[in-house]
Amino acid sequence: MIHLFIDTNRYLALYGFPKEKLDEISKIIELIKKQKIILYVPEQVENEFYRNREEYLIGILKRIDTIKFDNKNEDLPNIPESEDYLKEIVKNKNGIKQNYKEINAIAEKVKDDFCKKIKNKSFKVDEIISNFFELAKKTPHDEEIHERAFRRIKLGNPPGKGGSNGDAVIWESLLKDVPDKTDLFFVGFDNDFKSKLDKTAFSPYLLTEWKSMKKASIIPFNSLGEFIKAKIPEIKHPNEIISKEGEINNEFLLSNDAIYRAARNYLTHESIEAAYKALGSSGVLAEWFNKIKEQYSAVEQLNNIRNANKLSEEQLEILRNLYHPRFLQDDNIIKKESKDDKEGNKKKKSDNK
Repeated sequence: MIHLFIDTNRYLALYGFPKEKLDEISKIIELIKKQKIILYVPEQVENEFYRNREEYLIGILKRIDTIKFDNKNEDLPNIPESEDYLKEIVKNKNGIKQNYKEINAIAEKVKDDFCKKIKNKSFKVDEIISNFFELAKKTPHDEEIHERAFRRIKLGNPPGKGGSNGDAVIWESLLKDVPDKTDLFFVGFDNDFKSKLDKTAFSPYLLTEWKSMKKASIIPFNSLGEFIKAKIPEIKHPNEIISKEGEINNEFLLSNDAIYRAARNYLTHESIEAAYKALGSSGVLAEWFNKIKEQYSAVEQLNNIRNANKLSEEQLEILRNLYHPRFLQDDNIIKKESKDDKEGNKKKKSDNK
């Protein structure tokens, strides 16, 4: 019997798969029903999935607009003794413009249909995820798990990031729910579960903790496809699934979560500006840095409003939700950033004297 955990990011990635690959992946459902697989879904994972589902899909929705064409019919320049050529250009431009209209109309239909599926939860992936969650062994939140997760964060033990305890809650849920002497196949571990030295490997601290507490091993897989290839022969063409997951990961490299974390932990406002100017205004990396700038602006605005108005906790919570509840959920982050800003300003004044 396989004891399996799949992280939230791998569930969300399924939205990028074509239908024929989803048909293959859905075979996992039958294996769960036959009790060949026990799937563990902590309540935190289910909450994260539904909290981020709409935003994840809106990111895809925005890309539909890139299908459209700008069909502006700009005036042609006045070129002496070139009337015949200009008439031919106008004729061709009008034909192209009609094609643009047809393409744009189709793109709008795609967009409308996609919006309906988001609202109605009627993607094939929604059906698959619903079955996964319904058949899974769930770990509900309780005070013990929250206390242990909070203590883990306070002590600086992984997993966890910047005051957010979601990954710690997931880990403590698995420690509580998975039976002793049970190896756990862990699919889709993000940076908070990874080794600091080798980003392709699982955290040695967590591996040791699991072995000590559970008398068993964690068997990690970066992707669902890699797990399928190793353990589920019933699913055909696993290499194609691995390849598709790689494409999806690249598409969502610019996800707000990764960008905000990088901006907050590793970059300064000055380094972002310098990198953006060096890269120019086009290209994937330039877009990445531009999004980082947007996230920085959100944090700066929130800090400025907070400091100027001496907001209550209730008022601050309302403001957080106007920005991004997932990124700005922890008051300690904002306090730290405000403190750093003040110390930076003091240093500047001292240097100027």
